[in-house]
Amino acid sequence: SQWRGYGAVGGGYAVGFSVRHIGAQEITSVDPPEPILRKVIYDRRTQERLVSDWLRGLSILERARRKKPSQTKALQRNNEAWGAFNMFLSECLNCFKDPAYREEQEWRVIQFGRVGGQDVLKASFRTGGARVVPYVELDFRPAKGPYRGKLPANLIRYGPTLDPRVTERSLRLLCEAYGYNERRLTIKRSGVPFTG
Repeated sequence: SQWRGYGAVGGGYAVGFSVRHIGAQEITSVDPPEPILRKVIYDRRTQERLVSDWLRGLSILERARRKKPSQTKALQRNNEAWGAFNMFLSECLNCFKDPAYREEQEWRVIQFGRVGGQDVLKASFRTGGARVVPYVELDFRPAKGPYRGKLPANLIRYGPTLDPRVTERSLRLLCEAYGYNERRLTIKRSGVPFTG
C-alpha cells in the first residue's frame, strides 16, 4: 500500500538508514534541540497506558511537593518533571497514530523547534496534494565515521517496475557517483509485483 500511496504508479524508492546515525534515543540537549528517533505507536491501550503512567508519576511528585512547599529540591524536581512531561506530550502528538494506519510500521525522526517559547528551527513549506505542508530540513551527515559527509543510507529498495534491470543499474551508478559502495549500501527490488 505504501508503493501505491506514495510512489508514482506503484514505483518509487524507499531509503533505509543506519539507525545508529539517525537521531538520538533520548533527548540530551534542548539548546539546540537534537533529533530523536521514535517508533510510531498505533495501539490505543499502549498510548493510554503511557500517558496514564506519566500522569500517575506527576501526581505523586505534586503531592510530595505540597507536603513540603518550601523545599527547593522538591520544587525543582517537580518543575523538571513537568518540563519532561511537556516534551513527552509533544512526542505523543508526533508518534501516536490511529490503529487504522498500523500496516505502515512507521518510524519518525523528531526535532522540536521551540525552546522556552522561542522558535529555534526555521520551517520551510511545500505543497502536498491540496494543502501546504510545513517541514524542517535536517542534516544527518556525520562529521566522522564510515558515513562521514554522507547520509547514513544503507539500503535502497525500489518499487514495482516493468524494467528492474535498468532501474537497478541506474541506482548503482547514482550511488557510486555519490561515494556509496556496494558493501555499505544494498539495492533491492520490492517483492511487490508490478500488477496484481
